Amino acid sequence: MEIYHKKNIINIMTDNINKIHILIAEDDRMIQKLFSSILSAPSYDVDFADNGEIVLDKIKAKKYDIIFMDLIMPILDGLETTEIIRKDGNSIPIIGLSGYSDRDEIKLCLHSGMNDFMIKPVNKNDIISMINNYSPKTESDTNFIDIAFTDKNKDKFSFMKKMTDDMKIELLENFIKYIPEQVDLISRLMKEKKYENLSVTSHKFKGSFFNLGTEKLTSILKRIELDAKDRKESDYEGILKELKEELDRIVSGFIEYLNQLKK
Repeated sequence: MEIYHKKNIINIMTDNINKIHILIAEDDRMIQKLFSSILSAPSYDVDFADNGEIVLDKIKAKKYDIIFMDLIMPILDGLETTEIIRKDGNSIPIIGLSGYSDRDEIKLCLHSGMNDFMIKPVNKNDIISMINNYSPKTESDTNFIDIAFTDKNKDKFSFMKKMTDDMKIELLENFIKYIPEQVDLISRLMKEKKYENLSVTSHKFKGSFFNLGTEKLTSILKRIELDAKDRKESDYEGILKELKEELDRIVSGFIEYLNQLKK
């Protein structure tokens, strides 16, 4: 039988107390994986919730230091969830996540009770900065936090720096599989003129790419998203061609990097 000494128990309790407990309210699996890789340091304890109802259950069962809350989620969205949390008297810092950057969107977030707002795709520096600003456990000496990659265009795979090769391989393989599935879905929604679903799908797909230096892809997906939101009859065939060409370029880069890792 393993014997636990008093000193070891105290160390375990202290480690748990000093951890920053973070809840990510996001239903997109790729974004969850990216948050997980960015916040993989021992200083963080990260949980995920696919919708607002799960968020409410989790904060009743556990005390969190900060929540990153996506605005668009099934069952209960981020704005409604935040309003319920505030009505219950909970003052936990809540950071809104959205691909929209207009003033009305930001006003809605702040009016619902959110503390701050981040526009997707976000990067590691933005996430760490929010944690530093709002977490009560963050001290001025943050030597346990790696605040790197100030030039996000220097290396489009920079967010992977802290990951093991196996983790990088798994993430890249997931991306390579995920991309054609999403393109097929977007293509089908365009043909069927399901504008609301098309807007949500392109919004989430755009957010999945976080900090990969893919400004052109972000721009294409944003055009699809906004046109669909306005139910605008666009040149979807031309836009889809642009999207596929840009994604082919990105996937080629992923495959090249993947082959380097597997050598």
